Amino acid sequence: MKDTDIAIRCNIVTISDDDVPFEEKTIIDHSSDEISTEDAAVLLKAVADELQNETYQFYVGTSYRHCLIWDRGQVVELTPPHDVLTQKIGQYLPDDPGLREMMIRSYGILKDHPINVSRRQQGKNPANCCWFWGAGTKPMLSSFEEKNHKRGVMISAVDLLKGIAIGAGMEVVKVEGATGGLHTNYEGKADAAVKALLSDGFDFAYIHVEAPDEMGHQGSAERKVQSIEFLDQRVIGRVKEQMEHAGADFRMLIMPDHPTPICCRTHTSDPIPYMLYDSTAPKNERHLYNEEAGKESGIFIPEGYKLIDRLFGAE
Repeated sequence: MKDTDIAIRCNIVTISDDDVPFEEKTIIDHSSDEISTEDAAVLLKAVADELQNETYQFYVGTSYRHCLIWDRGQVVELTPPHDVLTQKIGQYLPDDPGLREMMIRSYGILKDHPINVSRRQQGKNPANCCWFWGAGTKPMLSSFEEKNHKRGVMISAVDLLKGIAIGAGMEVVKVEGATGGLHTNYEGKADAAVKALLSDGFDFAYIHVEAPDEMGHQGSAERKVQSIEFLDQRVIGRVKEQMEHAGADFRMLIMPDHPTPICCRTHTSDPIPYMLYDSTAPKNERHLYNEEAGKESGIFIPEGYKLIDRLFGAE
């Protein structure tokens, strides 16, 4: 990015295809049924072929999550699509005429695209509209290694997390089959972290799993429970077992970055529970890990960024 660029998140979403004006349509699915990156890339290219120019450049991300770079743009107010699910979209469209027109035109480009014809035949939500949100400037981040005196890696399917890591000078490990959805490669992420720590000389591995958040946005209690079980069994448990088998001392900090309650299907600002595990500490007690137990503990860290100092034993 140039210093004058504005980055805008570009979801490929599902809006209703009823015969009403564009502004009267409703947003049905912010992820288009967790569309594959391969299909999304084809759709985004169709949009870019008609809309891309010297001012606006589209970049493929992962699944439904993509990026628009606006040359000499402005940080304008835009609405996250997962905040307005099932609502009419008119009042949430961008005020900026250029962005608004591109969203409207993207629907015309995508609604009858062969991929979406096929998706409807398969009973899937069509990926029929680009939705812009999250405008921001080029980030200025300090070096993770200089700040913490640790070499770190990021393991995630989500470009936002990869971008934060790159901005902080961390390595990014690509895991085949990592999708950011419910059926991501959990074991591959766990194994990549263990390899980074035991074989590649890294001190810290950040494993990011998007599935619990995605299932919260989808409003599915059953799938959210399943995603947390997968995280517990196939990532946390797997890392713990492999580190113990190697005879390594280690600490694990387990936490979400924010709540995404089923009842509202979007992010909230409530405090989140965290668990800090030290392989060298006595294991005389059993603890529950949930919001209620967190409240009852009486331990509250108002400045969440300080938790990493506890992980590294600096506090």
